[in-house]
Amino acid sequence: MKSHISHTLLKAVLRLADAPEQTLSRVAARLSTPLPFERISSPPPDAVMMRLESVFEALSELSSQPHIAAALDLACDTLQAELPTQAVAAGLYDIDCDEVRIVAARGVEQDLLRGAVMPRARCLVAGADETAIITNGDAQGGAWLGEGGEGSTVLLCPILHEANLLGVLAMADPLCTAQFSQHDLDLTSYVASQLATFIQGHRHRSQCAV
Repeated sequence: MKSHISHTLLKAVLRLADAPEQTLSRVAARLSTPLPFERISSPPPDAVMMRLESVFEALSELSSQPHIAAALDLACDTLQAELPTQAVAAGLYDIDCDEVRIVAARGVEQDLLRGAVMPRARCLVAGADETAIITNGDAQGGAWLGEGGEGSTVLLCPILHEANLLGVLAMADPLCTAQFSQHDLDLTSYVASQLATFIQGHRHRSQCAV
């Protein structure tokens, strides 16, 4: 069985490696005191780690995609394979028009959704232009994706580069579970971060080529 080190723990270890001796002494003293049980968090389930590894492997092909649309298609296929949902979509944000254009879509009404343009405020509700959220699939939430209706749920995840909005990943109604989880948010946020790096790099190269 593989052993896994969380990203948070890894960052903490790297910070401690450069810390002064006085700081290390205080940390050692703190660790010598048992912590309350409720403050100890359990590691992610093996299934979650395996899913993340599969996504990591699939996105290794991201750098070889010829254009942004192909990268968004790859992201949608990857998410559908590891987190099956009724519908998934990926769009690009146009800051000049303050609109989102859906470039890639899978599932319910995918042909109608692909190419659709909507105001940012409608596409990314309730602060979803700053952080990934889970919202209702109603008129006040993510009704634009999936079939909607009572009990419908939508995961909205911004594609951000240095706090600048580049696009969105959206998923409606998971097929294998009753609702989206924090692990699903983390997985989608990881895919969005990889897309942000690709999109920013592709645009930079295109500008340099002009």
